[in-house]
Amino acid sequence: MQERTPCNLTVDSGVVAWDGAEFRPGLVAGFSGRFIHSATAMPVISRFYGIIIRLLRLPGSIGRIYANYGEHELVLDLPTLQIVDGSAPLRVQSMVLEWARAHHEEIEYAWRQLQERNTPATIEPLR
Repeated sequence: MQERTPCNLTVDSGVVAWDGAEFRPGLVAGFSGRFIHSATAMPVISRFYGIIIRLLRLPGSIGRIYANYGEHELVLDLPTLQIVDGSAPLRVQSMVLEWARAHHEEIEYAWRQLQERNTPATIEPLR
């Protein structure tokens, strides 16, 4: 069964489609499980030590930072930089938090750019 939501999302058999990108239920918007990343809906803003950092562009979504390391995914709340979901090795968590604290203002700017449907700039990796 297909359902249309007020923000133009299409939900069909557990797959969410928005703006040409498809997501499986995942850490996005309170779903559980993994989802497919889209370059336009979740652009990469940084990469370091095998960690890929993305932001999510989804109408009405809360500012979140998504950090992937292999099969692990962390979700950070953008305003507080607290881990709100996911799991990863402690050293990966530490590196992601260190990077986010060092670049908080740049990440917030990237988030605003993304919400305006602009491509955010890449942010310096952790060194």
